[in-house]
Amino acid sequence: MQRQAMHSLAWQEMLELPEIEWDLCHAALLIAARFDAHVDVRQALLTLDELALPLVGQCNTGADTIARLELLNDYFAVQLGFHGDTQDFYQPDNSFLHKVIERRSGIPLSLSLIYLRLARAIGLDAYGIGFPGHFLVGVANGSQQRVIDPFNAAQQLPRDELMARLRNHAATDVDERMLRKALRPITPRAILVRMLRNLKQIYMEKQDVENALACIEMILSLLPESPDELRDRGMIYQHIEYAQGAVADLKRYLELMPDSDERGVIEAVIQSLDTQASPLH
Repeated sequence: MQRQAMHSLAWQEMLELPEIEWDLCHAALLIAARFDAHVDVRQALLTLDELALPLVGQCNTGADTIARLELLNDYFAVQLGFHGDTQDFYQPDNSFLHKVIERRSGIPLSLSLIYLRLARAIGLDAYGIGFPGHFLVGVANGSQQRVIDPFNAAQQLPRDELMARLRNHAATDVDERMLRKALRPITPRAILVRMLRNLKQIYMEKQDVENALACIEMILSLLPESPDELRDRGMIYQHIEYAQGAVADLKRYLELMPDSDERGVIEAVIQSLDTQASPLH
């Protein structure tokens, strides 16, 4: 319990910092610690630093971006053996960074966070890309952009492959403008929200209400006025018979989304709960 309180305080302290100063691997470990009481956040960060040391030693200080990138890709996928988990993709361990470090296996987002940390250790201008359906990493090379898929052996993806992937996720025809938009850097806040929503979906499908609610609480600490999360928390509150909280969240959802297609359903839920709203004890 003491360790969880410490991790909760560390999360709040991070949120008070300018977003540009957030350490994403530290944040991801704090997320993992919310669901696994045995996480040693400090040790996991030390392990990441230790993983970077041989890479830094192999990197020629005069090497250009392409040479550094090729070195990193080999180090990440071959020497360290990080790879995507294609056997049990939707298990929570694939989002828990300490488990990904230990198993050398994860999902695109968790693997990308480790890749980004290593990239920055050798001076690459790397950033996350919230590509639809599959998180990627971008590396700036002058005015050009290299796109890497840490999930698939740190492969560098050509433009036609990226366009094909985008077409698979788009409801309409895609063009170069849409691809450029999909390849923009994603903010640290959006990265953490994406990680938490991945976990939330896993727990919702498992009908693990307690952990799904914990994911929503962490998302709302990042996006306090997220309509979707307020709606989902309200519905979970209804499920656990916390009527007062459910009504408050669902009313706020309708204030934020007055034209929601779900308005009639939500209003009916609120009406049924209003008569029984009482504090949670």
